[in-house]
Amino acid sequence: MAEGKDNSEPDFSDFEDWRKDSWWDIPREQGNIINRNIALLLDRGAWEIKVKKFEEELKKITNKNEREEERGEFEIHFDNHELSSEEIKGLDRELNFSNYLFPCAVSFESMKFPDIAVSFMEAIFKNDVDFTQAGFKRGISFAWAIFNNGYVNFSGTDFGRGRVSFAGVEFSKEPIEFTGSIFKGDVSFEEAEFADSFRFTPDKEKSKIQSASFNDMKVAGNLTINADFYKVATFRRLDIKGSADFSGSSFKTVPDFRDMKLDRPPEVAGMEVPPEKLKMGFWPFAKYSGDKDDVAKYRNLKSMAIVASDHVKGGEFF
Repeated sequence: MAEGKDNSEPDFSDFEDWRKDSWWDIPREQGNIINRNIALLLDRGAWEIKVKKFEEELKKITNKNEREEERGEFEIHFDNHELSSEEIKGLDRELNFSNYLFPCAVSFESMKFPDIAVSFMEAIFKNDVDFTQAGFKRGISFAWAIFNNGYVNFSGTDFGRGRVSFAGVEFSKEPIEFTGSIFKGDVSFEEAEFADSFRFTPDKEKSKIQSASFNDMKVAGNLTINADFYKVATFRRLDIKGSADFSGSSFKTVPDFRDMKLDRPPEVAGMEVPPEKLKMGFWPFAKYSGDKDDVAKYRNLKSMAIVASDHVKGGEFF
């Protein structure tokens, strides 16, 4: 045997709580499985030891495709769990999962997080990720996290009243959904990269998005944004390879689409943008814009409408 090479068969007996078969075959055990997974999640040292062991067993499968197929047989469940004050005792300021490695599919479906900040900064997710109907209260950061493979779903997720950051996130080659999600604070997708499509369509009745930044975001597929923005919304240097649809979105201030790169005409029908505020000049009845930046923003909006052959919006932005 070559030194440093382990030719033994992989042993996943320590990971029965993560097996998909175990989850569905013994439904009465689901509550116990979740409790054990939660205890593990909240203990960084124990989590790292178990994840390392899991990766070591996977490495014994030399064929990459077979190895990833085996990874796909596992999923860590935290579904419907509401973290109690006893479970987070001593975590006064932040629930910190930054730099965590999630080695297989993970489900936080309908999980309720406590009224403290939550961080998944620079976490790595190696398979499917499900946060549908999960609930946060004070803010959440996924900044610079990596979603390696599989679907990622934040549909119906309640992000609470704090700041939400997906800045610098790398999303996998699957459509990313934020359908019916709820935002009540600031939102950032700055420098995020989507290898497929991105759909940002929050629940308008329950959301009140404050400042939002999509600056320098890259989307390899289609982009759909239909949301109400109550403060500044910026899309500078947004790079879309597929189609871009902003129809139905409303803005309290003039959105900034300057330097945006589009391969196809965007859809802007039904966009609601506030009229320019004009000031009186020295000459009678002469008016001029009170904000030079707004002039450039409106010109960009007009260009978007003209390219899309939307003459109604083009005249409005003019």
